[in-house]
Amino acid sequence: MNILLIGGTGYIGRLLENLLEKGNFKVLNIGRTTDKNYQIGKKIDISLFDNIDIVFYLAWEFNTRLKNYNSMNIESYNNVVNICKKKKIKLYFFSTLYACTKSKSLYNKTKAACEKITITNNYPVVRLGSVIISNQKNRRTSFYQNIYSFVNRYRLFPIIYPNKEAFYKTSEEDFNRFVNSFLNYKNEIYTVAEKKPRTLRNLININDKKIIYIPIPWQILFLVFKICELIIKDFKFRSDSILSIWSE
Repeated sequence: MNILLIGGTGYIGRLLENLLEKGNFKVLNIGRTTDKNYQIGKKIDISLFDNIDIVFYLAWEFNTRLKNYNSMNIESYNNVVNICKKKKIKLYFFSTLYACTKSKSLYNKTKAACEKITITNNYPVVRLGSVIISNQKNRRTSFYQNIYSFVNRYRLFPIIYPNKEAFYKTSEEDFNRFVNSFLNYKNEIYTVAEKKPRTLRNLININDKKIIYIPIPWQILFLVFKICELIIKDFKFRSDSILSIWSE
């Protein structure tokens, strides 16, 4: 069975590629920089879908500062949906547990819009929590690894208030279960994450007594990130990520 991973060259995609290949699936993994590539907002090479049985859609434009952020992501995804329908290919849309049409986070709101497109067209949605993978054998890093690296480098950890238990970890074991069961998925929303929520500190396992813990209201951290986004070209954190958790 042939699986196309669209936007699969990142942190999550590389893990899925490895697990799927171990399960004897043939995987074509494409992203921005692969020979056969896919970019949000660009014309799709329809030949990518030749001899494909299943598509995993992981692609996303994360720069919420773009004026057309919402329409760019939705239109690009909608084009893939139409191709899959025409070629009778099974499609899985990878979303987030925080997807919500009323969210103040553009990321969450746009993911929710794509979820609606997915369900309307009779395809399954796969909602992920906070992805934390140990011993990942590639150079990609996740949002939470960036936090961990920051804390260990500067010995500072901001405890964001309110100190919510709002993080649902998605581990390698969760992905293993997904790979073993996704062929049985119906046209519904599925959650691939643990059931019990954690605080951010517990999620990334920060317990070093030598670290300085600084309480900070989420609004202040949001403003700091917003300013950094404007002055630092490759700033690793997104202010929208703060909205996605603490503004709800």
